[in-house]
Amino acid sequence: MIKQTKAVIVLAATLILFLPAANAQLLKRFFAPPDSTTKAKKNKILAIPVISRSPETDWTFGAAGTWLFKTAKDSLLRTSNFQLIGIYTLRNQYVGQLDANIVFPGEKWYLKLHGSASRFPDRFWGVGNNMPASNAERFSFDQYHLNPMLMRMIKPKLFAGLVYDFQRFYNVKYIANGIFDQQQLAGRKGSLISGTGLMLLLDSRDNLYNAYKGWYVQVISLFYGKALGSQFTYNQVVIDTRKYIRLYKNHVLALQAYFEYNGPGTPPFRNLARMGGPERMRGYYSGRFTDKTHMCYQAEYRFPIWWRFGGTVFASLGEVAPSFGKMSINGLKYSFGGGIRFAANRLERINFRFDYGFVKGGSDYYFTVAEAF
Repeated sequence: MIKQTKAVIVLAATLILFLPAANAQLLKRFFAPPDSTTKAKKNKILAIPVISRSPETDWTFGAAGTWLFKTAKDSLLRTSNFQLIGIYTLRNQYVGQLDANIVFPGEKWYLKLHGSASRFPDRFWGVGNNMPASNAERFSFDQYHLNPMLMRMIKPKLFAGLVYDFQRFYNVKYIANGIFDQQQLAGRKGSLISGTGLMLLLDSRDNLYNAYKGWYVQVISLFYGKALGSQFTYNQVVIDTRKYIRLYKNHVLALQAYFEYNGPGTPPFRNLARMGGPERMRGYYSGRFTDKTHMCYQAEYRFPIWWRFGGTVFASLGEVAPSFGKMSINGLKYSFGGGIRFAANRLERINFRFDYGFVKGGSDYYFTVAEAF
């Protein structure tokens, strides 16, 4: 499914359970402060309503269930999770989604899984780094997406593995003779892509949801081709590098460099690199600028304020282009802003997130769960 929905927002602090007594117990555990004298329970199931807001969806309503668990009785083993989400937005978007991060005993194997089905009215401005705001056109589509990643540890914190990606994009509706037809965009009548490849992951973060220290470096190389059932043939390379530096107690500096290239070949327009959204270049609508190549750098300072509340300030630079060689300093766009955090679960460091991003000519805000990166 679409990348943005991986950060679908869980803003409500009231859990949905049928029995009042069970509800009270789960609230007590979910909002309990960390206690070094008590061992964390191996399994935890959270059921919560979903209330969200982003420029791409407007307000979102639904429900989410998360199973937090460990695959072994090991206090140093990072927590795994399954998350099931169903949402409806005020823009008549529907999304059903399953995400999983499973860390096996000894961290010798690591499985990441994403699956979704959606109906998603959206907006599009055309392909390029300088498309004017007046180009905006509405369109809609249905989509299925399946994306498993299975990795094997080759040395501590370093994994290598296989990736498969399947997306079916259909029932596309757009304005005839508009920008889709004028630019003769590949995939405007629908598309099916199927690709496989390799990935390398260095993950020394101390926490999967809100790291205080460590590295996260992910390199993915995929090939989409007719031999795999794909209607379009092209390559994709994604490099996502993050560094977390604990400055003082819970004061953290988070840094990210992101690079994506879709080519050579002809990727369908929906699978081009998109700039913006709740994770990168906050303040820009996801897809406000889109092309084969996208590069983004961002930094975020995270700090405690009082009790369960914290704050952040962030800044980003990024652009899109047909190729890496076509990028230039003059093409860079900026985003900056700040946010508030509420620690819903201090043991697992799961935060409710409010961010406000400013960009040239506008601004926007996001309610979400977990950090942007």
